Amino acid sequence: MVYGIGCGLLARKKKARKVKYSWTGAAIVVLIFVLAVVSLLAYNADTRSKELERKLDLATAQIASMEKHIQNLSASVENASNVIEEQKTYISSLEYNNSKLEKSLEKANSELENKDKELKEKGQQLSALKTDINSTLDELKAYETRLNDRMNWFRENSNIDHFSDYKHFQDSLKSRCVKLEHGDCNINLACLSFVNSYKEGLEYKTDNETSGTSDALQNLESIISNKGGDCEDFSILFMAELNYLTGFCTEKNTNASFTGFVQGGSIFYVENSRTYYLKNTEKKQLPKEYENYYMACGNFPEAPNVETSSDVVGHCVVAFSPRPIASSKDVYSSLKDAILVEPQTGELVYDLRNDTEMLVPSNSTYGRYFLYLVVTDKDSYDFDGNSGEWKGFEDFLSFVKDRERELNPNAFIP
Repeated sequence: MVYGIGCGLLARKKKARKVKYSWTGAAIVVLIFVLAVVSLLAYNADTRSKELERKLDLATAQIASMEKHIQNLSASVENASNVIEEQKTYISSLEYNNSKLEKSLEKANSELENKDKELKEKGQQLSALKTDINSTLDELKAYETRLNDRMNWFRENSNIDHFSDYKHFQDSLKSRCVKLEHGDCNINLACLSFVNSYKEGLEYKTDNETSGTSDALQNLESIISNKGGDCEDFSILFMAELNYLTGFCTEKNTNASFTGFVQGGSIFYVENSRTYYLKNTEKKQLPKEYENYYMACGNFPEAPNVETSSDVVGHCVVAFSPRPIASSKDVYSSLKDAILVEPQTGELVYDLRNDTEMLVPSNSTYGRYFLYLVVTDKDSYDFDGNSGEWKGFEDFLSFVKDRERELNPNAFIP
């Protein structure tokens, strides 16, 4: 439309040079031009309006999108706010827990310092304990040595054949005190005392006389050099002589048996020549099964077999038994039926099968007169009144070794 109008105007301009139009025509032309301009403006306005509407719609859509985005952002902000609040709560919880942890740590540090201090004190105590243990171990070893020495002492003094000084004793004992007949080797117990006192001149002497002390056990060499001793010494000698004579019986392929005496009767010959005898006594043969003998010491009446005696004296005898003693557990069962012989005379003073005055204790309850020490060729057993048990050197050695193992610092101290 605009294009056609423009061509017309060009055509008229060319003719305007030749024809002069009237003002009405000009007005029409102007009007047409105005209409054309208005139409163009209207078209442009419409186009612009549509463009604006399109832009408005786009802006509206964008606004709507922005509003939705803003809503989403608001929701995100709200969620973020919630998360922030949760994080604040979590942080507060962490701060609280951290505070508690710090307090716990402070407490732990304090306890650790105390423990460290305590550990140092324990270390000092342990060091002192280690010193004490080492000292105790030394004492135990020394005690073990003494026990071994003591046991070796009894073994060494268990037979007069171990000592050359007793050579003349041996000949006299074999010729006077042992009777070999009918496959039997009978040993006269009273004869041992006869040889010791009458032939060899040994007599009763106190420890003060022989050793200058109130209580001492002599060895066989000291007994012969001191020409006697007390009841313990005579018991050791009696045992050593018996061991020699029973060994002599074994060499003769015979079993040893033993004869003693008891009070009453007429006479009892104390040696084979039947020259020497004891009056008002009679022979008493020990049962053949009573082939085991041990030195036994205890609390005795002042005079054996006198029930009215009120005094108690320590005394040692020799106990003959049908059962051997191999350990401390055997002492009671071996001695409860024992026959006790006085080594200084050979008299049978107590028969524990029948006598109730003398007891062999087996528990913490025992009477006035009882045995408390038994010596064998290999061990020595003491009765412990507190525990009511018999205990020997072997038991003490075992106890010492156990304590050494327990106290050995190398077992638990680096």
